[in-house]
Amino acid sequence: MSTELKEMLQEEAKKNGRSLNSEIIKRLEDSLGYVGSQSLEERADFMDRLRALEELIDELKSDTHKKTTGE
Repeated sequence: MSTELKEMLQEEAKKNGRSLNSEIIKRLEDSLGYVGSQSLEERADFMDRLRALEELIDELKSDTHKKTTGE
């Protein structure tokens, strides 16, 4: 993917409140007329949120470890 295209997609994703991955999937679904019980965009959005939660859990574990060990 060209840098210019990626930047355009990132701007659109930001405007639409999506991750770059979710924006790309949404546009592909729209262009293909995808219809399903759970769209690929919803799945990608769920995975983005799941990763964010995993990162938060890791941070909390790290903070707890530091407090209990005095680091």
